[in-house]
Amino acid sequence: MELLRPDPARIARLAGLQNGNAGFRDQIPCLLVVTVDAKLFAGAGERNQRWVDGGLYAMSLVWALHAQGVASCMLNWSVGHAQSRRLRGAAGIPDHLDVVTLVAAGHPRDGLRVARSPRRPVDEVLHSDLS
Repeated sequence: MELLRPDPARIARLAGLQNGNAGFRDQIPCLLVVTVDAKLFAGAGERNQRWVDGGLYAMSLVWALHAQGVASCMLNWSVGHAQSRRLRGAAGIPDHLDVVTLVAAGHPRDGLRVARSPRRPVDEVLHSDLS
């Protein structure tokens, strides 16, 4: 893991490669790039495992940030190979590391209100019919 001092110009340049953050890009104090090492997986049976493992790691990371009082926003990385190569080049990420997601992180302003969705009833999302 490489930790660098936050550089607003570099954050804006890297965040600019991801679609969906233009409205708040200039307010991102810290940008994390979650990657997974493709060399750790072998064979067709594990072709999707790095995305599952990387997604679980990213989810745990944002919960850990939250526990420390750091707000975060996952920025999806649903792009083609060419865009991943651009990000790797701009960030100095080796070719064998696949980008899973980007995470904007920082301390929230006092009194900040966040959007909340109502919880759906359990019977709408959990089904026990195994037949």
